[in-house]
Amino acid sequence: LWSAIRLAAVAMGAAVVIVSPVLYYALIGGHFGVKPVWPPLGADLLELIVPRDALLVGLLPRFTAIAAHYVHFARDTGAYVGLPMLVVLALYFKSRWRRAEARYLAAMLAVVYVAMLGTHLRVAGAEVLAMPWRLVAWMPLLSSALPVRFAVYLHLVLAIVAASWLAESDWSRFAGGAMAAAVVVSILPNPHAGYWATGLGTPALFTDGGYRDHLKRGETVMTLPYGASGQSMTWQALSGMYFASAGGYLGPLPSAFRAWPIVDAVLSGVEIP
Repeated sequence: LWSAIRLAAVAMGAAVVIVSPVLYYALIGGHFGVKPVWPPLGADLLELIVPRDALLVGLLPRFTAIAAHYVHFARDTGAYVGLPMLVVLALYFKSRWRRAEARYLAAMLAVVYVAMLGTHLRVAGAEVLAMPWRLVAWMPLLSSALPVRFAVYLHLVLAIVAASWLAESDWSRFAGGAMAAAVVVSILPNPHAGYWATGLGTPALFTDGGYRDHLKRGETVMTLPYGASGQSMTWQALSGMYFASAGGYLGPLPSAFRAWPIVDAVLSGVEIP
């Protein structure tokens, strides 16, 4: 462990140096990380076995109805583990609990999962009780973390557990393979292509060069649908950056800009006088 820690420290130090320009502007833009980028959106307790419709299992009508109450972004689906993987976890820890590495993995799973839940435990979207993440959610930099995305570490540990159990299980090869297949089936993605890709719908104005007849080079344009709702950045790129764009999908908007009534109106259809 100490050897790994030393190597990790060297690697992280080198990474900080390499990305220091990006870190500098991220910290300056976020007032040295004091101002949160995102709200502390956490996972829902039911997500352990009820995924969103990004996964094939999530297309079940009952699951879709439950997942509609999750409070975080629809693209964050990592809190789902599935019943087959939970069975593998139970089998692994039951047979190997006396091993130090098994208890270590259990502790890692517990810490990561509790952090994933965010500041409140939610069941089908309803807040039930406060969670430990509230103790650190106010801290600089950590205040911008999205707890639900800690699932990346959860699945790293799950992968180690699954691989270890399959390699050492006293089950027959057929039974072990069947369990592995059940885990894979439970996490298959939604097969509908429309969920993952969509046409750009690029107007002829940008495909035949017509924009040059209507815009001056460098002119600032507001494109509708606005911001992340539309394809303004793609169209701007197709024009060879011929014009400037008053918006796009650039992450969270500055609060002073978002405060303009017209910005909310074009982003979400809110009516203004």
